[in-house]
Amino acid sequence: MIPRSDGARVGHDCPVHTYLPENLDLSFIAAGRRDAAAYFVGRLYLGQHVAGRDPDEFQAMYSPLLKAQLGSDYRREVIDPLLEHGVIEEDSSYSTGWKGQCGYSRSYRLAPAYRQAQFRVVPFTHHEFVKRLASPPAGGTTHAHLSAPVHRHLARWFDRLSVAPSYPADVLPLRAWAEGHRRFWPCRYGRVHSNLTNLRREYRYHLTLDSVGEPLVGVDVKTSQPLLLGLAVLNWVKVLRNEDLRDYSRQMEREWAERVGGEGGMAVADRIPYLADCSSECLSDTRCFVDVCLKGDLYSRFVSRTGLSRDQVKKRFLATLYDRPPGAGGVESDVVTAFRQEFPGLWVVLDALKRGNHAPLPCYMQTVESWLVIWRTCGRLAEELPDAPLLTIHDCLVTTERYVEPVRRALLDEFDAVWGVRPQADPKALAA
Repeated sequence: MIPRSDGARVGHDCPVHTYLPENLDLSFIAAGRRDAAAYFVGRLYLGQHVAGRDPDEFQAMYSPLLKAQLGSDYRREVIDPLLEHGVIEEDSSYSTGWKGQCGYSRSYRLAPAYRQAQFRVVPFTHHEFVKRLASPPAGGTTHAHLSAPVHRHLARWFDRLSVAPSYPADVLPLRAWAEGHRRFWPCRYGRVHSNLTNLRREYRYHLTLDSVGEPLVGVDVKTSQPLLLGLAVLNWVKVLRNEDLRDYSRQMEREWAERVGGEGGMAVADRIPYLADCSSECLSDTRCFVDVCLKGDLYSRFVSRTGLSRDQVKKRFLATLYDRPPGAGGVESDVVTAFRQEFPGLWVVLDALKRGNHAPLPCYMQTVESWLVIWRTCGRLAEELPDAPLLTIHDCLVTTERYVEPVRRALLDEFDAVWGVRPQADPKALAA
């Protein structure tokens, strides 16, 4: 059986299926195209309920991939009828990419009536459509499409991760995973996306790693995303000139374009704006920010200043770092106000980096994160400890109790090698 790009499996002895809102009737679609319509709607539904996308968010689709999966006439025979009958909504825009980056087709989302509906299983029965899915297009994500040894290593361990038989069948992320909808793909910024990365913590109790009797443990650096941003600002010119990072970014962009069947564009590491020399005040402020991150108590400062819970602060804090600044379409939230008062010099730097277009900065930092955590740390562990279980939840490395210390040490060694710091990295039970 061949894993597909949406995770469904295709095989002669196993019908392909998807999951649709139980209140959806697709009888208005021509019989020969109903499977294609179900597949398309299923991607939107699974994107919301399994991949964790915001139901109000439009999901970008890529025309070459849609043509390969749905056929060249997908717009007239699938998309248009779904729009006319109010099943999906379209943002009516087309992104051609930014400064050479590969663009998107239009983006879509489910209509409100279907977003929170319970699911039902819908098998694919049309022979030609199933045959098309069984022939991997450019967007296929079998292990043969993973050229990097570290990605193949992580994929092999992910293949051994499964849902225990006693899982609650009414929980779609677990149900889809157990029934063969497996997702494992590196994005254009090098982050690995899988069923595990978006699975809510309380559902992780139902996971089991084949032939491994030990509990799974997560190892990650405290406040790692703010810390990485602060370290990058302090070392901006050095990071920009790092050829290993730039080569990595170009490789991720190239491989991603091959998977979606499009043309690669300019890698994110090649389109980050130059940061003019910071004032001594800005540098001092950024060093203070990094010191707070290294102590692991960054969010607690903003809890006391805003009265919000730690989880609320964390969510809004990342938006504060990467969203449009107030005055350029951003929101002046309580966390934004507190951040500007606490770290005014760093705020000036971030404002300069996001001026004109705020989007490249978070993409660049995702690339920096994946380069450090996956490319360098996981790549090292794959060579030095190939028998050690290894999974990732973005910046968190998952292993077993026996290998916690060598995994933790490798992660801190890479932080030290790149940034000259050894932050706090405390292990925690995966389902804790």
